[in-house]
Amino acid sequence: RRLTGHMSYTGRARDTIRDSLLSFWSQEYTAAGERLLIAPGSDAYLWASALAVMLEGLEAQAESVARDILPDQASDEAIARHGSVDGVARRAGVRSRHTVTVTAGVDATYTFPTGVTYRMAYSDGTLYTVDSVAVTIAAGTGTITVTAADIGADPTRAVADVLTFVSAPTGLDATGTVASVATTGTDLESYSMWAARIIARRQERPASGNRADWQGWVEGYTGTTITRAYVYP
Repeated sequence: RRLTGHMSYTGRARDTIRDSLLSFWSQEYTAAGERLLIAPGSDAYLWASALAVMLEGLEAQAESVARDILPDQASDEAIARHGSVDGVARRAGVRSRHTVTVTAGVDATYTFPTGVTYRMAYSDGTLYTVDSVAVTIAAGTGTITVTAADIGADPTRAVADVLTFVSAPTGLDATGTVASVATTGTDLESYSMWAARIIARRQERPASGNRADWQGWVEGYTGTTITRAYVYP
């Protein structure tokens, strides 16, 4: 086995284990005044190869267990368990929301019939669901609100991006232009970031009004996505 500077266990490959066994056995035979044949194809070589296959699996399991003990090197599954035990939930991703300027040839209020889902698409195929139930066109333009069909940062559009109705409501033109970003989309929290928050929680446990309490209170606010809060004296 091998232990690195931060005390993590690293399993060996089967060839390394085999060679280590053959070297040890050979030394034992030499100390007893005998010679052991360890060339490929010899009995000792075959025995060492068979044992190495089994030990490789055991050492790999030991390495996995050693890494999963703490969140900093743990597997994704182990990080999820650490988060559950410590009460640190993984941050969900957020769908982006935009206001979109749409146009029509006739000024009027156009409704989106109940029970029909209207969507708009960007040129790369990204879809957005129309949230508005109606739009009032004045001087040829009006605004609607759309939400990305997928969670994540990628569907967040820039102002002036053009969206096209998959099936345009009667009376409205086929395209619209992004007027503003109401909500910026965010990806599901990565496992590495989740692990970092679990570690931070362990380093400074919540108590009675300490920094961790104030930080947790701010980051837990649901009205706005807050990635990190800093607490000053």
